[in-house]
Amino acid sequence: MAGSVSGSIQVMQLSSRLEMLFTEQSPVSINISAMSFVRRDVIEHLIMGLQVRGLSSDIVEVEVTEDAVLSIDTVVKQNASLLHAHRIKICLDDFGTGYSALSYLGKLPLDNLKIDRAFVNEIKTKRGRVMLEAIISVAKSLDLTVTAEGVEDLEQRDLLASLGCDYAQGYLFAKALPVAELAQFINER
Repeated sequence: MAGSVSGSIQVMQLSSRLEMLFTEQSPVSINISAMSFVRRDVIEHLIMGLQVRGLSSDIVEVEVTEDAVLSIDTVVKQNASLLHAHRIKICLDDFGTGYSALSYLGKLPLDNLKIDRAFVNEIKTKRGRVMLEAIISVAKSLDLTVTAEGVEDLEQRDLLASLGCDYAQGYLFAKALPVAELAQFINER
């Protein structure tokens, strides 16, 4: 869910209210741009926003794109470590679309690898399955959870599950929703 840190904190508040309707906590993902990920004040604002509102950081995952970690330097590592120190998970989003390098996977304290829809679109071909199987295998070897983006049908979902993919998201489940429509969507299910 893209947006400002303040907007994301509002989403987390809604999520905590929605948790009362369910037995499981609903995870909340926050997209942080490359420019924001290198700013310590943005990371601190996010952490403080959680603490002030009494929200659990266990359900929060920060999504960063490959360009955010292209130049892994001291600041990026420190910010990633700060997030982890507060039990906030880190996800590498849109894996495979940019200047992917497997070395990034070992240099940051990542928790989740989110595979771009371009790979999911090719899952029904032999080459596509081989690529996905390799990506998932590497991620699993590094103890990362794997999420596939852009899942549009049951066959894709089932093939991904057979390859060991942990989570799937896409139009098969729901389109992206504005916060105002989220509660209604969940109540209808």
